Amino acid sequence: MSKTIQKNVVFCAGPTYTTTELAFAAEINKVLNEHGYTPVWCRTQFSGALSDEEKGLAQLALDVYRLINVAESFVVNLNGRVPDPYSVWLSSLAYAHGLKPILYKNDHRAKFFGMDNSMISGLGDFRCANKLIKIPYYLRSVQISGDAGSMTAPYLNILRQAGEKIQQFIDKKSRGGQMYESEIQEIVAEISASFHSKSNNAKTSSGRVYCSGALFNPEEIRTMNSISLVLENAGWKTFLPQRDGVEAFLMNGASNVLLNSFPFRLAHSFFHKTVFRLDIYEVMLGCDAFVINLNGVMPDEGAVVEWALAFSAGKPVVVFCDDVRRFSESGPLSALASLALSSEKIMDLPGAIESVVQSTPFFKFDQSRHRYLDRSLKSGARIGQFVNRIKSLKPDNNMWEL
Repeated sequence: MSKTIQKNVVFCAGPTYTTTELAFAAEINKVLNEHGYTPVWCRTQFSGALSDEEKGLAQLALDVYRLINVAESFVVNLNGRVPDPYSVWLSSLAYAHGLKPILYKNDHRAKFFGMDNSMISGLGDFRCANKLIKIPYYLRSVQISGDAGSMTAPYLNILRQAGEKIQQFIDKKSRGGQMYESEIQEIVAEISASFHSKSNNAKTSSGRVYCSGALFNPEEIRTMNSISLVLENAGWKTFLPQRDGVEAFLMNGASNVLLNSFPFRLAHSFFHKTVFRLDIYEVMLGCDAFVINLNGVMPDEGAVVEWALAFSAGKPVVVFCDDVRRFSESGPLSALASLALSSEKIMDLPGAIESVVQSTPFFKFDQSRHRYLDRSLKSGARIGQFVNRIKSLKPDNNMWEL
């Protein structure tokens, strides 16, 4: 795998689905160009002859290659009622590989409701640009914190290698050559076959599973509790954030008017950081496998962050969804979900976890290669030890039994 990281190349992510969103992306390009940066966006026009899933996988592979092997920095536009899920996933991938994302958001909803999800804000070290002109200045203060292209997890490496091949075809086309749909289809087929091959790892169900998903109302909490309980009854240990994390101490006060008033904003910042650091530690180092609940019209953005981090750390991943609406995005993130082992019944999750643990190639993630991530993971380990010492003080979640 050739490494071609290019100076001042900025990988850009964000919504580019409408005319106005594309125009705003052009404004971001203009600002970056004026300050000597070369933007590369996660949007490529593939031929209509490819199926939606083939286009999604091709885009995913291309973006993974460009992000890890080409870009020197990363910028994400988080505007919108809910941040674009695929952009959030890519931001997390960047963070896991030494590129601290520059977060941009100029959305009135952020002013009314405060900070975004702790997991998203943590990717940018809880700093967010609210004006385009600030982006270049933030970029100057950020450096690659390690060898972004080294030691990638096996499945991530499959995507990266496929992305390099696709980039070569695109370069050939730009020089007057032709890029045939059949060539892209062959690459996509290779990705799918590689993900579904067996590695025959002799692992048993004695590990710990991180249970990721929305946890903000009685239905969501009940679903996540059921997932955890079924796995534990089958012999797995689980980490459930609303029960085992910092969230367990905070959820009852999340909608309290007094606690959300201005005098408590400094405390908010502290708790956002502790939530982020403990949860990413558990995802990447504390647990042996990962299950994500994708129920809902859109997946929970914090869960998407955790999904990307688990994928980057080489963790076995199972996707759960029993929502008749299904995951509504037809793009790279949906294509990635299609590659994962999935389950539509909570009772089937233990078998799915067992299968994916035994088939996923072993990988030991080395966080010391990436300064930002290493600092957060070490802090997360200390937070986890403290939370375990005071777990007897944890209040009952008001929504847990509703």
